[in-house]
Amino acid sequence: MNFKFNYLTAALLATGLVFTACSDDDDLSTGTQKSAVTTNYANLVLANYQDALIDAQSLETALQTFTTTPTDANFTAAKNAWFTARESYGTTEAFRFANGPIDTGSTEDIEGYLNSWPMDEAHVDYVDGDLTSGIINNPTLFPTIDKNTLINQNGNGGEEKVSIGYHAIEFLLWGQDNTAPSAGLPGQRPFTDFVDAGTASNQDRRRTYINVCADLITDHLEVMIEQWTGDYKNT
Repeated sequence: MNFKFNYLTAALLATGLVFTACSDDDDLSTGTQKSAVTTNYANLVLANYQDALIDAQSLETALQTFTTTPTDANFTAAKNAWFTARESYGTTEAFRFANGPIDTGSTEDIEGYLNSWPMDEAHVDYVDGDLTSGIINNPTLFPTIDKNTLINQNGNGGEEKVSIGYHAIEFLLWGQDNTAPSAGLPGQRPFTDFVDAGTASNQDRRRTYINVCADLITDHLEVMIEQWTGDYKNT
């Protein structure tokens, strides 16, 4: 059990204490009590998104290190950074469907930018039986891999056409899972898929793609933090 989960649990318990500390004579609907509860909730949400951003930034750094120097050790470090970052974001899912900015208003698409699932892996990169599938392997249709291109392709053609977010990075790190369920193994993509003249074509585009995805995650988490620091903190 990590620190973030303990922090989340403690903060939720603290929110509960606001309710239980009220005597029969106290009315939670009064301005003071209601303000205390909503402020505590907003601070809790903000803290979780801030933790998620810190770990997403570490993931971005680890991926930049790996793609600059694509070694097996740096590949493993990038995978470990993904696990940490995904776990941090996972705590924020407790705040879904609560009429917050992740689900409503001008920022409601951000959840889909961060966490869309399931994904059609062939939308992004090669899969078993089709070594030329995906945005990465189609420089004719997608000559430039940048933020706008990948955002525009997210969900283009169906919800499963996921091109960005944590799960897109997961696929790029581990590859397609073709192992037997009894083996209990993830995908076995080799790090040499990112090495020039390595095990798969378009290595340079694959390196660019994974870094753009990581940059977009931090961009979108920053939007969530801005929202919870501003308007939603004062509602």
